[in-house]
Amino acid sequence: MKQLYYKIIYLCLFIFSVGNITAQDCDLNFTVSTQSTASTCQANGTITVTMGGDLSNISHAQYGLTSASGFTINPQESNVLRNIPAGTYSVTVRAFCLKNTEYSVVKTAANITVGGTYKVPVASFIASSSRKSYPGCKTGIIALEVLNGSGNYTFNVVEAPEGVTKGTVVPNRSTNLYTLPDQNYPAGKYVVTVYDGCYTAACNFTLEDVIGFPTFANTSYTGFTPVTTDASCHSVNWYASSVSSTANPDYYRYYQDGMYEVGAAPTGGGMPTAWKTWNAANLISGNLLLNISPYTYSDFFSPKGISIYTRIKGCETNYTKLDTYMYQPLLTSSVTRTCENISYTVQPQGANYYGLLCYPLSVSVNKGSAVGEVVTTGSNLAYPASVKFAADYNSGYYYITFTDKNGVKASTNVSSTRSTFSLSYTEDYCSTQYRLTYSTTSNPCYPANVTIKDEGGAIVHTYTLTSSNTSGSFYLDYGKKYFFEGVYPNSTTSPTYTYAIPARTTTLPSAYNLTLYYTSSNYCTEDQGQLVVSPTSGVFPIGTTFTITGPAGYTTQTVKTTSASTSYYMPVTKLPAGTYILNAVNGCGNTDPKTTTVTLNGVYSGKKLDYKYENTCDGMKVSPFGNITLRGVDQPSTTFYRLVSGPTSGYDKTVIKPGESVTLGTDGTYELGIMVGSTADACVINKVTIIYTKPRITLDVTGTGGYECVDNPTSIILLKATNGVTPYYFELWNEDNTVKINLPEAKSVNGEQVSFKYGKGNETYTIRFRDNCSGGFPQKVTISDLRTPRIVYATSKEVCAGATIELKCITLGTTEYKWTGPNNWSSDKQNPIITNAQANMSGVYKVSVKPEFCGDPVLDQVEIKVYEPLTAGVITANQKICVRTTPKALSCAVTGGSGIYTYQWQSSPDGISGWSNIPGAPNTVLYTPASQVTAKTYYYRVIVTDACGSITSNTMTVDFTSCFIPVNPHINVRTSKK
Repeated sequence: MKQLYYKIIYLCLFIFSVGNITAQDCDLNFTVSTQSTASTCQANGTITVTMGGDLSNISHAQYGLTSASGFTINPQESNVLRNIPAGTYSVTVRAFCLKNTEYSVVKTAANITVGGTYKVPVASFIASSSRKSYPGCKTGIIALEVLNGSGNYTFNVVEAPEGVTKGTVVPNRSTNLYTLPDQNYPAGKYVVTVYDGCYTAACNFTLEDVIGFPTFANTSYTGFTPVTTDASCHSVNWYASSVSSTANPDYYRYYQDGMYEVGAAPTGGGMPTAWKTWNAANLISGNLLLNISPYTYSDFFSPKGISIYTRIKGCETNYTKLDTYMYQPLLTSSVTRTCENISYTVQPQGANYYGLLCYPLSVSVNKGSAVGEVVTTGSNLAYPASVKFAADYNSGYYYITFTDKNGVKASTNVSSTRSTFSLSYTEDYCSTQYRLTYSTTSNPCYPANVTIKDEGGAIVHTYTLTSSNTSGSFYLDYGKKYFFEGVYPNSTTSPTYTYAIPARTTTLPSAYNLTLYYTSSNYCTEDQGQLVVSPTSGVFPIGTTFTITGPAGYTTQTVKTTSASTSYYMPVTKLPAGTYILNAVNGCGNTDPKTTTVTLNGVYSGKKLDYKYENTCDGMKVSPFGNITLRGVDQPSTTFYRLVSGPTSGYDKTVIKPGESVTLGTDGTYELGIMVGSTADACVINKVTIIYTKPRITLDVTGTGGYECVDNPTSIILLKATNGVTPYYFELWNEDNTVKINLPEAKSVNGEQVSFKYGKGNETYTIRFRDNCSGGFPQKVTISDLRTPRIVYATSKEVCAGATIELKCITLGTTEYKWTGPNNWSSDKQNPIITNAQANMSGVYKVSVKPEFCGDPVLDQVEIKVYEPLTAGVITANQKICVRTTPKALSCAVTGGSGIYTYQWQSSPDGISGWSNIPGAPNTVLYTPASQVTAKTYYYRVIVTDACGSITSNTMTVDFTSCFIPVNPHINVRTSKK
C-alpha cells in the first residue's frame, strides 16, 4: 500500500543555506553519519542517523528531515527517520547543551539519498479493447490498462450493475491490458479497484449501450441473388457485405466477434427458424447464404414480402428487421445486325436481383405474340441459360418466355426494325457557322450516301459513309434551315432517312453570375469550395478569360477556357468570407471585360469548436460546443464531434452531437474534432488538443497537521485531501493499520479540512482516506508534542545581504500567527517571507500561536544574522621592479559576507581579457608572483568567494624592467700614445 508519511506539524523554522549554529557552553565536535533504506512503496524508506565524536557537552538530540520537494519530518527523539519517499534529503541533528539547555548546536548532513523507483499504479478503462453491451443484454467485455505499481495486482469489482458478481476477479492479461473474465457484462456503472500491495487505484467507468445495428450494403430487393446450383431454391444470397471498420467501431467489434446473426422469413410471419452468423468467415463476395426453407423465391415476389432479421447472438430479443421483397425475374437481349437481317440472343438477367429463377429452365420463342408461331424452343437449360434466333428486318415482334422448374416465367419481346442516323452539333460562338456531325447507328449496310440541302433545295453537302469511314461532318450557317437525307443504295430493306434541321442561333454573354459551389468533399477543409462562373444568357466561347480577385486569404485565380459552355467551375480553393470580383473577357477578340461582384460568407467552417470539462470518477468529461457553420450560418443539425486521436492503448471513438459528452479515461494527449459527417471515419474540419492526466488523490501538505496542546493532553489530527473527486472520507487506524480506532468516519464534502480529537504526542496512527471514486491509500501520521521545551529552531542563523528570510511555523488549525522582529517588523502570516534582507534586519524573531483546539498559546523564537554586503577594498599598489627580482606580495582587503573566504588568483596578458587561473596559486589573501626574466608588465587580480557570492578585485600590475649595472666602475681607461 502506497504510504506517504507526512510530517504532522511544520515546525516554525527558518530555511537557510548552511547548517551551523554556535551556542553557549557547546561545541560542534560531534559527527553525524547516516544509513538509508530504499522506499519500495510510495513512502516507506528509512534514514538511520548516528552521532559520534565528542558528545561530552551534549544532553540529548533531536532529529529532523527536510527536502526541496517540501517533504519534512519534524524533530523527533528517535534517530530512525521513517516513512520517507524516494528522493534526496537534508538531515538535521539538533543537540542541546549539557550545562545550559536553553542553547543548542545544529549539524546538517546534506544530499542523503533514499532510493526507490516506485510509481503508483494507474488503472484506465480502455474503450477500444472493451466491448459495449446491447440494451437488455449481457454481452459486454471489460478491458483495463494498468501501468506502474509493483506489477502484482489484485482486481476487485466493488460497484457494478445488478446481476454482476462483485468481489475479487482474476483477469486475462496481455502485456499491460487486463480483460475481466467472461463476456457477459451488462451496460452500466462500474468501479474496479487495483491493489498492488502499496496503493489502491480505482478505475471508475461506464460501460455504454450499443444503439442500433449496422446496415446492409443493400436495403431492398437489390440485395438478393439466386443460388444457381440449388435446384430447390430454398437458399438465397443476401448481399450484406462487411461492416465498416471505421464508420462505427462498436458495430465492427460485434461483427468481428461473430455476435450478429442474420435470418429471413415471410413478412408478418414471425421470426426466422434458420440463422447465419454475419462475419467475414461466412461472406462470399459480400454475400451471406440464407436458408429460406420451406419457401422459394416466388413466395416473396411483390406484393408478397420477405423480412431480413439481424439479432444479437445470445440475446435473441434484441433484433432489427428490414422489410422488402424479391423482384420478379427479367430477361435481357443483345443484337447482331447484318445488312439484310438481325440476330438476337436472349437470356435471364443472370445471377443478380433480376434473375431469381430456379434452374434448370425451359424457353420458347414465338413470332407475333406469346402464343404465335413457334420460332424455337429449349429445355433443361442450366445456368447460364440463353436462346439465339434470327429475324428479318421489319418482320414484327418476337416473344421470348423462360420458365423455371417451379413454373415461374420471365418474358420479353424484341422488334426487328432498322436503326437510323445519328446527328450532333458543335457550336462556334465566335463564328457565323456551326459544325454538324453525322453517323449511322449500328447499321452495317454500306455505302450510305448523305445529302444536305438548304431550305431552297440547293445541295450544300454530299458524302458517302463506308465501313472504314462511318461518320462525317460539315459546317452550316447559323439562322438557316437545312434538310438531311441518308440513302443505302445497295440495300433493298434499308429505308431512306430524312430529317429537317431547324435554324440554329447563338449569342455571346452580356453579363455573368458568380456563385459558390461546394460538395461533401469540402467538409474536410475550412472554407473550401469552388466559384462557378455562368453567363446570364448565351454561351461563352473558347478562349474566354476569367480572373477572380478576393479578400485576404484568397489566392487570385485566372483561367482561359478550352471549350464553350454555359458554366465554368474554377479550381477548388480556400474561399474566406469577403467580396469577390470577376472580370470576364470573351475569346472572340473583344477586350471589353464584363465585371461581377459578389459577397460570400465563407463555406464550411469549424472555427467555433471549443469545449468545457469536468473531472469525474470516470475521467475527464469533455463536453464540446460550437456549431459547424455553412456560409456563416450555424448548422446544429449537421454538427458532430469525435476524438480524432488519443493514447496508443485506445480511446473512445463514439460520435457525439451538441449537448453530449465523451470521457477521457486514460492519461495522454487527445485531439477533439468537429465534423459534418456522423460516422467515426468522417473527416474533421477543425480540431483542438487536450492533454489529460488523471488526478491522484493525496494529502494537502499545507492543510494537514497534528499536535498535542501545551495546556492539557488534548491531541488534534487535522486532515485535508486534494486532487481527488470530492467528497473525501477519512478513517483513523492504529499504527500497524490493523485495528480501527473507535471514531466515526470523517467526511470532507467540498475538500474542506476535517479533524480527529484523539491520541497523544509522539504517537503514530494510520489514516485511511479515499475519494468518491474509491481511490486512496493508508498514510501514517505522527502527533507532535507542543509541550516539548524547544520545537522551533533555525537550521542556520546566517543570511546574505539581499537574500530572502523565510520564516515557517507549524500548521495548528484555523488560527492566528503573530510574528514580531527587529525594527518593529510584524506579520500575521503563518509562513512570512522577508525579501532583500539587510544587516539591520539581524535580531530575534518571535512567534505566538494559539492552536485552534488548545487553550494556551505556543511561543518560540529564532535569531537571525544578516551579513553585510561582500565588498572588495584596498589592493596592493602597482609595482615597478627589475627583472629577476621577486615582487612584493599582492593582496586585496575584503569586508562583509560570512568572513569565511576562498581566494582564486588570476593573470591576464593585457589586463583586459584572457584572464585565467594561476596554477599553484595559494588559497590565501596574499599572493607573491614569481620573478620574471622578460621585461614587460604583468597583470593580476583575485576572485574572493564565500557563502554569499563572489567579488573580483581591481587589477594589480607588476612592471618588470631591464636594469643596467656598471662593471668595475673604478678602473681608469688609458689610451695609447703614438
